[in-house]
Amino acid sequence: MKTPQESHSLRAERHQTILVVDDDEHMRRVTVRILEKTGYDTLEADSGKACFEVLDDELPDLVLLDVVLPDADGFDICRRIKTRPETSHLYVILASGARVEPEEQARGLALGADGYLAKPFVYEEFIARIDSFSRLHRTEQALREDRDAAKHNAQRHADALAVANVQLSESEARYRAIFTHSADSIVVLDPETGVFRDFNTRAHQSLGYDRLTFSGLRLADIAPSAKNEEKALSKARLERLDPLDVVEYETVFVDAEGEPHDVRVRNQKLRIGHELSLLMLWTDVTEEKRAKEEKARIEREMEEQRSLALRADRLRSLGEMAAGIAHELNQPLFGVRGTAENLVIGLDRGWSLSAERLRSSLEEIIEQADRMTYIINHVRTFARESGRPESQPVNLSEVVRS
Repeated sequence: MKTPQESHSLRAERHQTILVVDDDEHMRRVTVRILEKTGYDTLEADSGKACFEVLDDELPDLVLLDVVLPDADGFDICRRIKTRPETSHLYVILASGARVEPEEQARGLALGADGYLAKPFVYEEFIARIDSFSRLHRTEQALREDRDAAKHNAQRHADALAVANVQLSESEARYRAIFTHSADSIVVLDPETGVFRDFNTRAHQSLGYDRLTFSGLRLADIAPSAKNEEKALSKARLERLDPLDVVEYETVFVDAEGEPHDVRVRNQKLRIGHELSLLMLWTDVTEEKRAKEEKARIEREMEEQRSLALRADRLRSLGEMAAGIAHELNQPLFGVRGTAENLVIGLDRGWSLSAERLRSSLEEIIEQADRMTYIINHVRTFARESGRPESQPVNLSEVVRS
């Protein structure tokens, strides 16, 4: 049972807007009440046209979209949402009570849907899945924002580096301003010893060192693996580099407490006067990697949930089929047993059974046995064909009646 603090935190996380698109007013109202009760804001639409009218006025975080609508196919609406630039980032969850076969779900996911729910919803499972989709959406949104920011920063710093490399020999003041105020960690290294010739405040603070301690370190002290770093410090390699070439790679640096940090490094040749140096910039991407790992974990959990749901549906269908077969076989079996028992009773009691009556009873037994054989053969045929992609559902009752 959740504590009041945990419940409040969960409701705060759920503070997202979900557009519920369903032409069944009762189902739509029930779904909206469930979502609002658990902390989500909602919007409503009863058709494909109404869906896009809502999206033109207000963008939700998620769209819960019924596959069967009166004026449009839910798959087509999903495709249109995902191809419109202004709505392509929205999370679309398809829902259906009729079109729940794996092929239909695969089709929806191929068109860009982010999930598929089968109706009718089970309350706890429905909320758990919506919460899972919501967390995944928030994670992807954060990753997208981080990626855009990183791309913007990378371009900004690349431009700054190009300007600094051209202007360093002419203006030490301009170089120092860019060097000091950069949002990235920057160090200038001696390519022969790996000693830090210069560094900005961000460099030593990002790894938890004070300026004095950091000034006495070498690159090997913060990069224990040093494979990429040894290549970067090769003087012959630096000499061959064009001044505008930037060498990028990812590695692990260790801070003052011994904790590892995933970093994205950009190296560039730097010459001040006759002195050759290595200009190294790095960005800590530890949180970015954790977010990606969390996204992958959530996707694995969702896939496991889908597999469990499909397996449960198959087992339920097999159980219903077995019950039907048992019922249909019981009728001819009862007839066979009844006829045979009557013959045995008659023989025990010395009844005079004419050849014609005996023949009639045996023919009835054979007829009922043939009926059971017919049922079993049709079941075998169904079992063989059910594994084929082109197979169609078979009504066992109709087969038996025929």
